[in-house]
Amino acid sequence: MPRRWIAMLLPWLVLVPLGLAGRATQAAPDSVFAVNSDADVNDAVVSDGVCETGPGNGICTLRAAIQEASDSPNPDTITVPAGTYALERVGYDNSGVNGDLDVTGPVTITGTGPDSTIIDAGAISDRVFHILEGSVTIAGVTIRNGAADNIMGGGGGILNMAR
Repeated sequence: MPRRWIAMLLPWLVLVPLGLAGRATQAAPDSVFAVNSDADVNDAVVSDGVCETGPGNGICTLRAAIQEASDSPNPDTITVPAGTYALERVGYDNSGVNGDLDVTGPVTITGTGPDSTIIDAGAISDRVFHILEGSVTIAGVTIRNGAADNIMGGGGGILNMAR
């Protein structure tokens, strides 16, 4: 190959691999977790990017979706269909395993409307949501029967510590 062709192609040979490497390091796309069960069950494997209560079962609960979204640094979306989602896992922790729904990542939670999508903490004597960090948007849901916590300073429906 003549030298002038090599001189002309050399910048392209350098730029093309750099462009491909730049694409490979981009952040992962945001995830959408579609809740399909009203049970209050934990995610089977938090941090695998899959919302399911057992390996391969395809069952995504609200608690499991929040656990997966909280583990991701990217903004995620959780869609919640019509129904009543009763929190039933009694106990206090900040891991989201028991008690209120602990949120530690940027997430948007969207229901089908306040008259049709209800998140109820009446059975656990705890608040509904505990936002520990991250930006959270909640729309189209009713949040009810949360119990304010005197230790943390209130927040029966939502306690936002991510200020």
